[in-house]
Amino acid sequence: MPIQNFKVTHLGDRRNRGNFTMQIILNSEQEKLLQQQLETGKYTTPDQVITDALKALSEKQHLNQPRQVVTILSGKPAQDLLAEKIKISRELKNNYQPDPHRQALAETFSNLCEETQALHAEHPLTDEEIAEEIAAYRRGE
Repeated sequence: MPIQNFKVTHLGDRRNRGNFTMQIILNSEQEKLLQQQLETGKYTTPDQVITDALKALSEKQHLNQPRQVVTILSGKPAQDLLAEKIKISRELKNNYQPDPHRQALAETFSNLCEETQALHAEHPLTDEEIAEEIAAYRRGE
């Protein structure tokens, strides 16, 4: 059965319930590879083969990312590096100039948290009321 021209249907996710169809045209080599995968019996549709292929590509790209080199220091080099880091940290602390806007936002946020915590201080919500609030939220109310 030729597979040169097939459609992949995507049903979207929970947030975006839109549907779309993508048409993929395969050259003869790609068709042969796809057909070979279907003949193994592991896959029943071309969509399944494409999905696994895309997942494998994603994993391969992730594995090809440059890895961070870790060097473990000990003795005098470690002490020197630590001393340098402490010096930089102290300089930053001594030269720190707080941003008034950020300080105001932090104060506003702190006050909002205190107000929120005080809302039900005298009459705490029951487990049933909390469960109903969650259910209403899930229903979109």
